Amino acid sequence: MIFANPGPIGAACFMAKEVVTSALSAFYQAIIDLTTLGHSINMDFGFCSITIVKKDLRYVYRPGFASDLNVPTFETKLRKSHYPTSDIWTTSYKEKWAQSGLNTILKRPNSPMVRNANEKTLALKILSLDFNTADKTEISRFGGVILPSIAKK
Repeated sequence: MIFANPGPIGAACFMAKEVVTSALSAFYQAIIDLTTLGHSINMDFGFCSITIVKKDLRYVYRPGFASDLNVPTFETKLRKSHYPTSDIWTTSYKEKWAQSGLNTILKRPNSPMVRNANEKTLALKILSLDFNTADKTEISRFGGVILPSIAKK
């Protein structure tokens, strides 16, 4: 498992995965350069503290870290969804959308107006097909369009 996965980090920061990969490689290279030059580094990640002194790496976990992991409520903090898998596959899209937070952000279209506009568009399509077929049958019947003639005086 990769500790610093660039995909989720990039998604959380709204940055491209390549930008995060470049930043992480620069961070790792900085650690290598500083330890090569003999500098001491102390990185505290909250759950673990990593210390490099004279090219000697040591790590110490926060006291109580293991007991925090063994608490039954810890797993619910990591879950993205509390729904059973069977509900995910059987719930329709409309039901999911109704429960979504985006449902309240986006305005719903005026349903009767949209339906009316769609019916008018379909009627125009059918009408244009009628014009095309009528025109084609007239041309095919007479071999061309017959225009009215003007009488000569």
